[in-house]
Amino acid sequence: MTLTIMERMLALGVLPEKGNLAQMRMHNGLIAKIGLSPEEISEYEVTQEGDQMKWRQDIPQEKEIELKPAEIVFIAEALKKKDKDGELVPQHMTLYDKMVQE
Repeated sequence: MTLTIMERMLALGVLPEKGNLAQMRMHNGLIAKIGLSPEEISEYEVTQEGDQMKWRQDIPQEKEIELKPAEIVFIAEALKKKDKDGELVPQHMTLYDKMVQE
């Protein structure tokens, strides 16, 4: 699945902070897969200012991330919960469209 840096950061941000052992293992695996590598942090000149991350917008930001069906469902369920709770923001829309198969 092709994801932008924004979508990757949003996906990590919706993951549940608590859960059972299987969920927490999936959580940690997704952080390793979706998170930015040290090379990407350098290439995109990623900085953090308070709660906000910033990076270069003038270079291509899409990356193919190989996600298992169960991982997609895990992220989709987290997005659906945000939707149900009225916590989606406009930035979630492209990620939601990619992850949630309705």
